Amino acid sequence: ALRCTSCENNGVKLNRSFTIDVAQVTDFTLDFDLRKSITDPQSGNQDYHLRPTVRIVDSDTAGNIAGTVPADNALMAAQDAQNGCVVYVYEGRDTMPQDIYLPLDGTVPDNHNNPISTARVEPTTTGDGFGYIAAHLPPGDYTLSLTCDGDFDDPAQPDGGVVFYDAGSVTVPSGQAVIHDFVTQ
Repeated sequence: ALRCTSCENNGVKLNRSFTIDVAQVTDFTLDFDLRKSITDPQSGNQDYHLRPTVRIVDSDTAGNIAGTVPADNALMAAQDAQNGCVVYVYEGRDTMPQDIYLPLDGTVPDNHNNPISTARVEPTTTGDGFGYIAAHLPPGDYTLSLTCDGDFDDPAQPDGGVVFYDAGSVTVPSGQAVIHDFVTQ
């Protein structure tokens, strides 16, 4: 079963404030990240917990990062790409990739860097490799890193076993899409 005790008590909470002027039209995207929101309590209880993690983005300035992961590299050959290959997106350039860690008590350690978004790696429509799209990102600098351990990343605990490959940095201009292809060997 999936339980959401905070849903009944608190409703949806947004992670930033905003102002809307009287004569202004404003368009926001609410990005609900299931990878960060569902946890397995590991307490013998067979229920999963839903802690909604919602990010608010100004739709007029949001951009995307898309790219490919070639099918003929050693990483994809060693992994079942349909099982857990994920691109993690971090704010800032040259950021050290880390797993998702959102403790149940809400106190993320100062030295832990959570991704702001994740994007699943999927087969391309042409069948010649794999691709991803990280959507609804505010303009700015980002670091992207690939892992094939994404399905084992439990947000309720730090997972030192999540291995990252081929980190790279990109800049997303306002309202534009950027390409970042992985070349992992």
